[in-house]
Amino acid sequence: MELLVRPLKIPMKARMKHASFERKTGDSVWVEARRGGQVGLGEGCPRPYVTNETTASALQWLEGSSALALESFEALEAWVALHGDEIDLHPGAWCALETALLDLFAREKGCSVEALLGVPETRGELEYTAVVSDESGEALDKLLQRYLGVGFKDFKFKISGDRTADLAKLQRFAALAEGTFRIRLDGNNVWGDDVARAKEELQALDPTRYFAVEEPLTARRAEDLSRLSTELGVAIILDESLCWRSDVARYKDLPGRWIANVKVSKAGGLLRSLALIAEARKARWPVIIGAQVAETSVLTRAGIIAARAAEDSLLAIEGGFGTLLLEHDLTEPVLMFGFEGKLQIPTGGLGLGLQRNTETGD
Repeated sequence: MELLVRPLKIPMKARMKHASFERKTGDSVWVEARRGGQVGLGEGCPRPYVTNETTASALQWLEGSSALALESFEALEAWVALHGDEIDLHPGAWCALETALLDLFAREKGCSVEALLGVPETRGELEYTAVVSDESGEALDKLLQRYLGVGFKDFKFKISGDRTADLAKLQRFAALAEGTFRIRLDGNNVWGDDVARAKEELQALDPTRYFAVEEPLTARRAEDLSRLSTELGVAIILDESLCWRSDVARYKDLPGRWIANVKVSKAGGLLRSLALIAEARKARWPVIIGAQVAETSVLTRAGIIAARAAEDSLLAIEGGFGTLLLEHDLTEPVLMFGFEGKLQIPTGGLGLGLQRNTETGD
């Protein structure tokens, strides 16, 4: 088997900003696995502010990993079972390699990745979330009008911790929007360990406007997050606080309402994402399939597999921006949402059903 491993930096058409980071260029790891005329594609998004992993550390680990010698799906499953601690340290790197191998192995078996993993191959469409980054003024108006103009109904607002700016953003949305919308907030750990401040600020934003808030505090502060949920009467979305299957136990017996945000790259690939989804469903939590900024169609496709696995626990799905955000994508077709945020679930095809677009120059 021949493996190509390299960094991937695709310019973005617009910046994406939140309390932890601002990004104008994608930053991913790209893997291609080639054998017998078949090519498997993989992508991972190392994020130091999520899992303490950088693109440089991901590439360094991949260069010397024993996982590069995996030759079959069965060997891959066994490797994941035995190397959980190692994947915990390099989830984005492993995600890129695992996705490429799953794509290759499924193609060689003449089936989809869903069939290889035992995930239901449902038909229909997915409705993606409109993600509103930390914008203001004219830029905010243009973004909201663009989302509303194409019929989005599900919104996630990144908040900055500046009460005046955050409240103005929600009030501006209320002034522009007509109809019924579902709104959640994303704090990106903005209030750190200050529970009292977080409660005060979220109360000021009026919990009747939103149904949930994602990561308002430093990650994994389970009892403090439980307190916020019960005292504000909103659900807490666990993102950085929920990376591994074992994390579910931190929260499931505490008071409050919990929602799992499962990102394939953050969780360390599809196999671990499916295990995390299964654990969240056992706890009777709704599941959001999240996304890292600037994912290509490869991780969008992996997210669709995870969404299918969530079945009736699926609350929302993020990502799917494709070339609406990226200057170019690396595959055909490009997977991205359209009118009302909807994307038709791909059916048929081998592996991920994506082909490498060699015209991009990447």
